[in-house]
Amino acid sequence: MNEHHTTEASPDAFDGDAISRADRDFLARLGDHPLVRHPLYGVPCPPTPDFNNLRPEEDKEALERAVFATVIDWMLVNYAYREGAFVSRGGAISLVDGEIVSLMDLRGRMAPWALMEIGPRGGVKMHSPAEDWLRGRSLPSDDTAGIPAGAAESGLRAGL
Repeated sequence: MNEHHTTEASPDAFDGDAISRADRDFLARLGDHPLVRHPLYGVPCPPTPDFNNLRPEEDKEALERAVFATVIDWMLVNYAYREGAFVSRGGAISLVDGEIVSLMDLRGRMAPWALMEIGPRGGVKMHSPAEDWLRGRSLPSDDTAGIPAGAAESGLRAGL
């Protein structure tokens, strides 16, 4: 017995053209997302400044903290926490290109912007911007540039 297949499409048939159209429509709508309109979205991480050539009146510590805060704001716009990554240990996913990295790798990548803190007994600790990013420190209200109210405060790690 030889069964003949008909050309009728079953409800479970793969329709590549429809999927391609849906993908194109979805990607076109992403251009309207508030994060895409944010000035820090998709741009390279702020460069590490040279603090060795400061004028005497410039406060190195204040400038380091300002750069640190800018880097965290950049991370909040460009990365999201990915809970199930790396055998459920968590990771970070780039909202720009979808690259997933481990939290340890992200800390390493952000090491040039880490702050050195000296404790009460003289111990040195490096404070990574990735730590503050994980805590979901919110953007200052004047820098949200169209992010819906409460989105930054709830942590952009949620994957907006």
